[in-house]
Amino acid sequence: MFKTNERAHTFKSLDAAQKSALRITDYQIARDRYVILSDVHKGDGTPISDDFLQNSELYINALRYYMDNDYRLVLNGDIEECWKSKFSNVIAAHESTAFAVERDYANLGEAYYMRIYGNHDDDWADPQKVNRHLRPILGPINVYSGVMLGERLFITHGHQGDPHADRRAWFSRQIVRHGWRHIQHATKWKLNIAADNNLILCNRARHLQEWGKENRTMVIAGHTHRPVFRPLSKLYLLRAVQEWLVHYQEHTSDANMCRLLPPVIEQIHQVIQIFDDEKPNDQSLDNVPYYMNEGSCVHTNGITALEIDRGEIRLIRWDKPKEVTEKSLAPYHLNRKIYQSGDLGEILSKINIMASLPATTHSPYPMPTALQEIGALTGLANLMLP
Repeated sequence: MFKTNERAHTFKSLDAAQKSALRITDYQIARDRYVILSDVHKGDGTPISDDFLQNSELYINALRYYMDNDYRLVLNGDIEECWKSKFSNVIAAHESTAFAVERDYANLGEAYYMRIYGNHDDDWADPQKVNRHLRPILGPINVYSGVMLGERLFITHGHQGDPHADRRAWFSRQIVRHGWRHIQHATKWKLNIAADNNLILCNRARHLQEWGKENRTMVIAGHTHRPVFRPLSKLYLLRAVQEWLVHYQEHTSDANMCRLLPPVIEQIHQVIQIFDDEKPNDQSLDNVPYYMNEGSCVHTNGITALEIDRGEIRLIRWDKPKEVTEKSLAPYHLNRKIYQSGDLGEILSKINIMASLPATTHSPYPMPTALQEIGALTGLANLMLP
């Protein structure tokens, strides 16, 4: 029930975010260059609690590289750590460094500097707060719920519908500011709950992927801090669920579950065999990546980003120099590494093809009653639909 509610809330919130998004109608895939960064979490400059400090110089160098190479900058949420710190302290800590290079970008105009709010900087959903706090240091900027590049590419933070980061954000904010911040100082731990909780990661990725598929739109998000260049395939997910159910069956003493599980596991096995026999390749329409994630700027070993470069999409890793001497000798752009890349035109072409097809209203595989019953709890019913 909880997962169903999270999915419904996510879909509703993403619908609203897309409606109010900044729309780039003149986006030219063969001409334009964009870089998408998120989860910068600029804090108050205090060691330990300001997770951005370790990558501040790397972030500044990355932005200079992108400006020099005519990239348009999209900052995709959680740019300031407003849950943990007062914004006045964030300004004091980073006004002459990170904010300064962002201001250089913002001076190029909104076509080159786009901001999206996340959950940790949801203050920027209020234009009055933007006018009072951000504009004095960045100029006449606006902050949006998302950015639409053309008709099929939606950039948004990805916290929409998250029980802790969206629906109960007011409570989470109090815990972070008045609890976790002090725990960090006492223990020197560096931890992000969303980034380290695999259940949250799985739910976020699945709901965003499903929304993208239903709306025939590719979603680029942040929030989880985990970069994703291609989503997990349906076959991988089915195998993972099958393994979990077999393990559960072996250890449960619930007679009703022992009755329901065998036909469910057998049905999943049959579908996996069908997929294995078909041996779908990367060119199949069902393998469209409706969801990607740029990661974050607070990784302990560097920052990650997504580049959209004249028809190519790339997951980029900016590595921290391993030694102080290396940092002083090597040009900053040498720290930029291409982790994965793909043909964005091909991806968007597949999405356009899928959008032209009629919506699927039934599964080609008969679904027994037992599968329908347990599907409400495990999400198997959705996984087995095409």
